[in-house]
This record gives sequence, structure tokens and C-alpha cells, in this order.
Amino acid sequence: MFRTAFLPCFVSLVQLCAQPAPLPRSLRNGGFQEAGPGGVPAGWRVNAPGGVVARREAGAGLDRPSVVIRLGEGADKDARPNLAQALDARPFRGKRVRLTALLQREGGGTGTGHLWLRVDRPGGAKGFFDGMRDRPVTATAWTAAEIVGDVAPDAERIVVGAWLLGGGGSLGLAQVSLETLGDTPVPEAPRPLGPRGLRNLVAFARAYGYVRFFHPADAAEAAPWDEVARAGVRAAEGAADDADLARRLRAILGPYAPMARFLEPGQRPQPLPRPREAAQVVQWRHYGVGLSRKSVYSSTRTYTPLARKGRPGAEPVAAPCFDLGGGVRLQLPLGCYADRHRRTLPRTGPAPAPPGILPEPTWPVPAAGNAEDRATRLGAVVEVWNVIQHFYPNFDWTQVDWPAQLPRVLAQVAESPSPEAYLRSVRTLMASLQDAHGYVSPLWREVEAGPGLSLAWVGSDLAVCGVAEDLKATVHAGDVLVAVDGVPTARAVAELAPTLPASSTQGLRYLEATGLLQGPAGSVELTLRGEDGAMRTVRVQRPFRQTVPREPRPAGACVELRPGVWYVDLARLTRETVESTLQAIGGARALVLDMRGYPSFGAWQKLFAHFTDAPLQTPPFLVPVITRPDRGDLTFQREGWSIQPEAPKLEARRFFLVDARAISQAELLMDFVEHYKLGEILGEATAGVDGNVNPFLAGGLRIAWTGMKVPKHDGTPLAGVGILPTLPVARTLEGLRAGRDEVLDRALDLALGAAGPAGAGR
Repeated sequence: MFRTAFLPCFVSLVQLCAQPAPLPRSLRNGGFQEAGPGGVPAGWRVNAPGGVVARREAGAGLDRPSVVIRLGEGADKDARPNLAQALDARPFRGKRVRLTALLQREGGGTGTGHLWLRVDRPGGAKGFFDGMRDRPVTATAWTAAEIVGDVAPDAERIVVGAWLLGGGGSLGLAQVSLETLGDTPVPEAPRPLGPRGLRNLVAFARAYGYVRFFHPADAAEAAPWDEVARAGVRAAEGAADDADLARRLRAILGPYAPMARFLEPGQRPQPLPRPREAAQVVQWRHYGVGLSRKSVYSSTRTYTPLARKGRPGAEPVAAPCFDLGGGVRLQLPLGCYADRHRRTLPRTGPAPAPPGILPEPTWPVPAAGNAEDRATRLGAVVEVWNVIQHFYPNFDWTQVDWPAQLPRVLAQVAESPSPEAYLRSVRTLMASLQDAHGYVSPLWREVEAGPGLSLAWVGSDLAVCGVAEDLKATVHAGDVLVAVDGVPTARAVAELAPTLPASSTQGLRYLEATGLLQGPAGSVELTLRGEDGAMRTVRVQRPFRQTVPREPRPAGACVELRPGVWYVDLARLTRETVESTLQAIGGARALVLDMRGYPSFGAWQKLFAHFTDAPLQTPPFLVPVITRPDRGDLTFQREGWSIQPEAPKLEARRFFLVDARAISQAELLMDFVEHYKLGEILGEATAGVDGNVNPFLAGGLRIAWTGMKVPKHDGTPLAGVGILPTLPVARTLEGLRAGRDEVLDRALDLALGAAGPAGAGR
């Protein structure tokens, strides 16, 4: 999405960099040694209007020249001052390239620095583009920036540059380099795993997780772990026997764990030597686990001085053995000795790059890209399985046999015939976790489209419950879906269900209803049974658009339904509207609060502050603190916050509407309602999950999962249960056909029966 949206920004640069003379076949003057007219380095150009570039001699912490990029006087504040250079792409065709530079934000302001690299193909066809939108440089010190991308076989031009995006200030740029890393890798074709190969990959997967997450050597901390995963599955799969497997594991993982020993059958563990320079012990401490910069979770190495001459301190490093399967064990120190400068021992040089593996592109290409490659897919399974194995906090609630999933999904992915089959296999892996946050999204294509219809289960029927205006002539609320593209609904749902991340039965039914009609943009044929029992077939388009509401809601987010009875849609309440809402409902005798959706953080807390005269404390947010593999010695750090009461307290009776659309933060809101008895709960159970997600990327996929344990206020599990209604209300086909919101109708009946301000209790 980003690369398409930002391409128009560079149309002027394409024209600017087009020259009648032949384009250079390599980057010219990347070190800015050659001056040019007007202060612009030779070989480079500035986009107009508003961009100013000045060349500077060595200094300010650099031993080479640099340039500064800024807006000129009177320039539009939204302009993007740019320094760019175009190259002939022919020498780079079919190659993977890397653009590097040093960037430094200067001169105040809040502008951010970005490198960018674009590959132009004939006729305006899309090539690689990355503008570092996801990782801007904001530091005032010189910072290394990098872009890795593939040059298409038909590429005509490569355009590289740096720009200052928004907020003013200046951008320093130095030491620009474009290098060829090698031929663009040819994807490895799928093929089945033999029994020995499967055992080998299971052993590698376990060893990979132990070394990556629990061995704190400097080399392991800095390793390119996605590349190690791909190289490791290629190296390990072909091991002929246990001894060969141990040798291969040692070759791929040993550079990152020099004290590790891969034990063949019959070999015994050995005591771990203590280097003379040892002054302290370093260990990993995972607060959740740090997988991205934009996360509440983190992973840090902790340093403890060794105990000496009676002084307390760290004990000698232990090196337990782990059974990897495949006849091999791993003796791995879970700590490392370090010298007084915090360098881990034994000191080694930088670990070599995994053999035959190039860095991945820094931004996904339009096609399936790395998801086409068998080793990349298998490496992604290794990464995903290990993250969940060591850090998922809710296994005691779900009782999932996670170890059994590893060989099953490795075998599936090894012979997946397409990226979509690979995606399905990883989705089934995450769905087996029973985590409603466990979504798997492909980076190689757009989000799936919907046809402007909403479905809901009504008993055993999957019925239409919402229709876009342009479809109301052919599809009606209350129609029952009989088939999709000729496939009976029951069979279509059975094929979809194993890929859906759900924590509860009600959550699964909701995902079945919302996901069944999703797919690529185009058309879909629906077989429907109408109110009269007659069957008909309609073809509807699947454009990219928002989901149609599942019931006819009041027109506004805050509406007086009857005198003294007010409706508030908590999914539409915002920080900007909460004050006016409070003023409107101040004299209400009953409130109907709709939580069939997702709330805005900060808005509902402000509202709830007027529902109480005592603080409302969250349930415990339990962040796992992990220092040993396989969740050994697992402890939790308790977090939370409270809502302080505010005057005036609203004494209106309250009726909350819920169903499985209420998930995560919405369920936290409803847990307040349930625990503190803030009102009646009507409708259907919520989805059954809460806690901050901890997303990461692997093998062309974005993986989400719940990184902390959040029980209900009373300590019982929320996962798999949800918040149950005090007054269950279900849809009926009759209600759908009549255009009624039966849950809202029931709440309104109760609200009208509440004579006077009866307080907030049930």
C-alpha cells in the first residue's frame, strides 16, 4: 500500500533525472568529493520547488564531505526537499542491490530523514520501491541507513536519493553507496520432506530457538536471524544421520554460540570453562519478547558481576542439555561470561553471513516475492513456532499441544504448491493456538475484499443481516446463504474454519460469518433462500470497502431514543465527542450503551469515570518475564491502571449491548461492567481475548499474537470464555426481515420500564 501511494511523489524526479546524455552505469560521487554548480555535488540533482542542498567539507564528526538538505526560504512547508541521482539499470538487471548512507537530522524542526530507491520498468510498470517510511531517521547523530531491493530483469533506470519529510529542519547526508549483493535468488521449488529430513528440521528448529532467544553472546545478539533460519533449514534437511546432523547444526549455529556443544549419541556434556578475563555474567531477560521497535515488549541483556572473595554476585554459568530430537542434544550456556567491558567471552570476530543467503528486500515487492521460496517458508515456520513456544503466556488456559504442531506444519509447508497454500498452512498453525489475536497477513497482496454484505449465524442458518444500498434491489436482510460460487455453505465454512484465529465458539462463528465472502476483488455468486422459501442466484461484486453494519443502528453516536432514554455507540464515541456526550446525557434516566464493535481508547474511560464514586481498577495485565527456554521458571510482571471518579456521577440505569465483535479492549471495558456491576449486559458473549499484541514479520507474513495474560477481575480466564450477557438476546430471521435490531429493542424495553433514577446496579 505504501509504495503505491508514494510513487506519484516521485514523478517529478523521474522527469528531473531524465537526461539526454546516457545515464551513468554506477553511482557517481557518492562521497560528495566533487563539487558542482550552486553547491550541489556533481552528478546529483535537487527537485524543485523549495529544495536547497549545500555541500560541506569534512568535519562535524566525519572525515569526508557531506551535504545538507533543507527547505528554501518561502517554500511550501509540505514540500519534500530531495537530492537524487539516476543510473542506467542494465548493469544491475536481475541483481539484488543495497543502498547505504549516513543520515543526520539537523537544525531543529520535526522533519525526518529517508533514503529512497526506485526501479523504473518499461511503460510505467511497477518495480521495487522503498522510501524508509516505516523506519525514518530522527536522530541528531549520524545514523546508518540501508535499503535492499531487487532490480527487475527489464529495468531501465534506478533512481536513488534522500529526502526530508515534513516538519522542517535539515537533513545531513554522507557516504552514499550502491552495491550489488548478488543475483536475485531463484525461488526453491516445493518438494515433500522425507522422514529423516523432517526429523532434521525439527531438531534445527528447536536448536534455533534456544540459541536465538536464550544464548546472550554478542554474536547471537547481532545475528540476522531470518537469514539464519533460511540457511539452517537448507543445511539441516539433508543430514544423513545423527552425527552428520550434529555437524551441520554446529556449522550453522556455532558462530553465534561459540560455547555450545552439539552432542551426538554417546557424547557426554562437559563442564563449561571459565575464562580468566571473566568479570560478570550476562543473561537474557525477556519482558514478553522484543520483536519490533514499536512494541510495549522488550528483550534486554542483563549483566551481573561474578561473586568474588565472599562478595555476593552471579554464580558460574550453567550449561544445561536440551534434547533436539533427531538423535542430537544441545549443551547450551543460558548465560555468557563477559569481561569488564561487557564483551562476551570467548571474544570472536563478527560471525560470517550464512552461506548462500542474501539479505531480504527491505520492502515487499508486488509479487509473492520471498513467499515463493521453499527455504524461506520453512524458515518462517521455524521462527513463528519458536516465538510462540517460548513466549506465549496462555497455554495453561488453552491446553494446546504446540510441540505437535511443528512437524505437521513443516511437512505441509515444504510441499505447499503456491504462496496461498503456504499462507493457509501458517494460518492453521496460528489458529490451533486458539488466540483471537493470532492473525496472519500476507505482505505480497492487498487485503481481501468484501461484497457489501454482512452475514450472521441465526441458529444453524448463515443469514444476511446487512446490505449496502446498491445491493438492496437483489439481496435482502433475512435471506439465508445456501452456497457460495456453487459450494454449499456448510462445506465452505468447514474449509474456512481451520484457518480462523478464535478463542471461543462465539468468536469462531463470528469469524466464519465475516470471512466467508472475503476474497480477491472481482465477483462472487451467491445462492440465497428468500423469505418465501424460493432459491435464487445473484452475482455481486467484491470491491475493497468497509464491512456493512450487521444491524440498523441509530443515525448518531449519541441519540435520545425516547424521553430520558439515550443511546450511546461506544464504537463511535471519540475523545473529541465525549464531553458533548456527557452534557447531553446528564439528565438521562436510562442509557443504552452499544459495545458491538471496538472502542476509542481514552473516550470510554472518560465516560466511565462518571459511572462510579470509587476508583475502577483494571484486571491484572500480566506480562511474562522469561529467562529460560520453553517457559521454564516463568514469572509475570503485573501492570495496570485505574479510572478515577469524576463528578457528576450519572445515576441513570445502564444497559450494555455486546456480541463477538467486542474483542480485546472492548472486552476490558465490559470486564469493568461485569466486575463493578455497572449495568445489565444484553446480547451474545464477547470474543474472549485481551492483552497487547506482539506482531512480527517472517517469510513475507505479518504475524500477530497476544503477548500478555489478562484474566478477568476475579482471576478466572477471559480467553476462551469472554464476557457473558446477563440477558442473552439472539437474532431471528423474522427480526432481520423486519429490519429490527432485536438486541437494541430488548434494551429499550427494559430502559422504558426503569421508573426514575434507580441507580447503576442491576
